[in-house]
Amino acid sequence: SHNNYSFVSSNDFLKSKDSILYAIHVIPDLYPTISVEQQRDSFSTKQIFFKGVIKDDYGFKDLKFVYKYVNSPDAIAKSSETFSEVIKINKTANQEQFFYYWDLNQMNIDPGDYLEYYFEVWDNDGVNGSKSARSQSKLFKAPSLRELAQQSDKRNDDLKKDLEETIKKSKEIQEKIDDASKRLLNKKELNYDDRKRIEDLLKQHKEVEQVVKNMQNQNQQNQQMKQEYKKFSPEIAEKQSQLQELFEKLMSEEMKEKMAELEKLLSEMNKDKVQKMLEDMKFDEKSLEEEMDRTLELFKQLEMEQKLNELTENLDELAKKQEELAQKSEDGKENSEDLKEKQDQLNKEFDDLKKDLDEIEKENDDLEFPAEISDTEKEEESIGEEMQNSSEQLDKNKKSKASQSQKKAAQEMKQMAQKIQQGMQAGAQEQMSEDLEALRALLENLIKFSFDQEALMDDIKKVNINDPKYVVLSQTQRKLKDDAQVLKDSLYALSRRVFQIQSTVNREIASINQNIESSIGLLQDRKKEKARSEQQYVMTSVNNLALLLSEAMQQMQEDMAEGMPGSQQCSKPGGKPGSTAGQMKKLQEQLNKQIEAMKKGMEKGKGKEKGEKPGQGGKGGMSEQLARMAAQQEAIRNEMQKLNQLQNKDGKGSLGNLDELAKKMEETETDLVNKRITQETLKRQEEILTRLLEAEKAERERELDNKRESAEPDQHAIKSPSNFEEYKKLKMREVELLKTIPPTLNPFYKNLVNYYFQSLDNK
Repeated sequence: SHNNYSFVSSNDFLKSKDSILYAIHVIPDLYPTISVEQQRDSFSTKQIFFKGVIKDDYGFKDLKFVYKYVNSPDAIAKSSETFSEVIKINKTANQEQFFYYWDLNQMNIDPGDYLEYYFEVWDNDGVNGSKSARSQSKLFKAPSLRELAQQSDKRNDDLKKDLEETIKKSKEIQEKIDDASKRLLNKKELNYDDRKRIEDLLKQHKEVEQVVKNMQNQNQQNQQMKQEYKKFSPEIAEKQSQLQELFEKLMSEEMKEKMAELEKLLSEMNKDKVQKMLEDMKFDEKSLEEEMDRTLELFKQLEMEQKLNELTENLDELAKKQEELAQKSEDGKENSEDLKEKQDQLNKEFDDLKKDLDEIEKENDDLEFPAEISDTEKEEESIGEEMQNSSEQLDKNKKSKASQSQKKAAQEMKQMAQKIQQGMQAGAQEQMSEDLEALRALLENLIKFSFDQEALMDDIKKVNINDPKYVVLSQTQRKLKDDAQVLKDSLYALSRRVFQIQSTVNREIASINQNIESSIGLLQDRKKEKARSEQQYVMTSVNNLALLLSEAMQQMQEDMAEGMPGSQQCSKPGGKPGSTAGQMKKLQEQLNKQIEAMKKGMEKGKGKEKGEKPGQGGKGGMSEQLARMAAQQEAIRNEMQKLNQLQNKDGKGSLGNLDELAKKMEETETDLVNKRITQETLKRQEEILTRLLEAEKAERERELDNKRESAEPDQHAIKSPSNFEEYKKLKMREVELLKTIPPTLNPFYKNLVNYYFQSLDNK
């Protein structure tokens, strides 16, 4: 609106006919405007990032993010309350860019929940009252349990398909390696075609390596998405962690280094070295194939266990809904039609669960190691009859009778879920007992193999290469090779159903076979010393393997003693390092046991025959004990060296130099291998223990210092996107620029300056 007025000048002496006209225009205070863009985190559906712009002709009063629960097809709104959060803005600006991060992990979001949300901005109209504008309302839809199951099935199917295709690809690469090796046998040097053929092999291996890396990420994302809306039992969570560990260890660093070395050798055109590297490549490719095959089988087993657990949980949830409906029927407040509609919906849900169970049973039958699933056909039939009867009674408006059938159906659902769960637990416990017995037999055979291999090494050392006995000993090595292959096959079969056995175990047994194969070839060529060197590598792997299997067996025994059915895993899957203090404690305990065992060995040694050195014995119980202690000492040394690298990587050396300690441990290993236990050995062990105690104390002091300085950040802390950091910088620049605007400027020019600065920021 506007009004006109005029001035006419006049006085007693002059009457002017001229006038000056003026017009007053009222500029209305316009409504504010708001525009918002949103982006979801690629790893989590519960993390949403917003970027928006608000505008007003005279400034702002408030900006809020508003949300509320609403009803969904699968869930009733948890609350009718509307929640809001104030967002800080520059209230004097005419245009403001804002960022907002909404973390729904901090809220109690259940499957099937819906939330409506929007942004609302108010202007600073002090005359007529603040006017507001809202962004477009949007809906956050948490997937229902059925949708989650369907999504999980699809992701799992994709991952299994990738694994199967990669296994097939690995087998093809092995065949091509064989072909390339055969072509090189009768050649003196590499030609262009040979080089091109091997380069193609390396290229294909890199493709497999990339697929494996993608599968690692894919499995990790799958687990994260599953855990967003559902908490798994400790046993399932442990197996998920172990499975991810298996994925991460499919491609070892050693394998990558060998591929890089082979690529380098190609440029040198050294035929002999390339041929040797091809043999190593085939060995690594075979190990990769076996580990992928094992991972696939364990993945299927875990998937089956999760599906059965989800089925029992859904049955319990359905029983709860049925009980609630039974109570409503008994109260009689709702009309029969509404009650029947709800009952029919529950009937449909139970039919869906029965279909799920049928599909699970079919998938379970296809597994190499199927789970134990109880027969629930009678229970399903009885529950179905009771639920159908309740619908019929409601149709006749007999709410009381309907309530009785509903209660009975709910009770039978709980019993059915319990029966399935108990069947799973009983089957898992029985399987664990069988696996434990198989593992014990494997360990005994491995120890026997160790003594046989050690005896053969001693015999070969003494015999002359021209002695007829040398040929017999070479044949003995071949027999031991067959024994090692039996061990490998048995261990691999066991590892395909036991999560606890790490990939390291299969690699160690594969290394044993490879080194035995090398020693046989060297023995045939009469290269005795080199053959004994390969045999020594065999013994090292055997000792490592014996220790790993012993620890696995001990953990399984503890699990069974604690009554943990279905828990075939160690407390720290994959041997992930715990806290440093815990590692130190473990080292101390192992060393204390070792010292005690050696003291007993000294006492037994006192009663030996004259001329026999103290602590020495035959190849009976004492030899077996010493062999185990040597393996244990080596494992402790390896762990200590890893710990040294991990804790001293910052260059501060807070634990001190543990290299000297490693040398002392090696000396002890030499004493044990040579069956020589002296007072000096015991004294050395006391020094090792003292040094480890000092290192533990130093680490504790270091941890205390770190705690004083700052709290350790959460390992899974969510990092804001880079836009937020950029926004802070832009914000500071904007504030500085706004300070340069003279306060005496009228609103029109202030707006021009503001839009100018805004356009600069948008460039």
